[in-house]
Amino acid sequence: MELHQAPEAYSRVIHYDQVKEIQVRLTINTFRGVEYIHLRKYYMDFTEEWKPTPEGVAMPLDLSNSKELFIGLTEILSLAESKELIKEHFEKCYPKEGCGVFIAVQGKKEWIPCDNVSEDEDSFVIDSKQYIAASRRGDIVGIVHSHPDASSEPSENDKKYCNTLGIPYYIFSYPTMDMTVVQPERANKVLYGREYEFGVNDCFEAMRDYLSSQDIDIPARAAFEDDWWEKSLDYFTDEIIKDYGYIKVEEGPMRKNDVIIFTIQATVGNHCGVYLGEDLFFHHAENRLSCREHLYPFWGQYIVGIYRYVA
Repeated sequence: MELHQAPEAYSRVIHYDQVKEIQVRLTINTFRGVEYIHLRKYYMDFTEEWKPTPEGVAMPLDLSNSKELFIGLTEILSLAESKELIKEHFEKCYPKEGCGVFIAVQGKKEWIPCDNVSEDEDSFVIDSKQYIAASRRGDIVGIVHSHPDASSEPSENDKKYCNTLGIPYYIFSYPTMDMTVVQPERANKVLYGREYEFGVNDCFEAMRDYLSSQDIDIPARAAFEDDWWEKSLDYFTDEIIKDYGYIKVEEGPMRKNDVIIFTIQATVGNHCGVYLGEDLFFHHAENRLSCREHLYPFWGQYIVGIYRYVA
């Protein structure tokens, strides 16, 4: 017996092609004592029973794989829902270019439609009042607009203004809704709306990049072990942070660019951020986008250290 032939404990049809009589199923089975999750093609045999084929993918059904699969499916569903709303907005704007913005609210991306106040049908200008209102709701992490009856290939103006703003441009062809994402080419890194990737785009790198934008250079770190806080490893001790040019503040109000260390369901510091003022801080939490958030009432309860730059 091969892996795909093991008895199923769970099966759900994801796609059915009636013409070709082929199904794609999400299944779970156990093979040689290990539980696996599959996305696999099925065919109908001569007895009119559905049988699994070797075509598909399988991975151990552990917590890590299940978590990443759930996150990916959630992001796909969110994008699909946003895409339908975006298309409805573009339809109302046609034949002019439709436009709007993506904002990050508590680490989640939201679509905000805006009016195109340009007098030219071949360009877009987002209504300034709506842009400001959107920026007050969350950090603007994407500029969205359509190319009616044209491809999603960026124009020279798209590239120029993307670089000027330092914000990604999401360009959709309409009505086909093909999408091209243009990233800014300027040297400064985009701070808000970054996707989380441990060791690449995480809380420490977000802190470094933000402070760099404030002309405070934090040296690169050695690689952190994954889930270090569960192993009682502490990368945020007073001595380590002192090497970055920061000292611990024992009293007094926080100041702009103070580094905040949090302990969340752990015994050692396992998250960091930068204070912005007015109880706002910048950070990048796992499975979320980098963003600004209020410290209170949630994050403030986990603060274990505040550090100020002195070097």
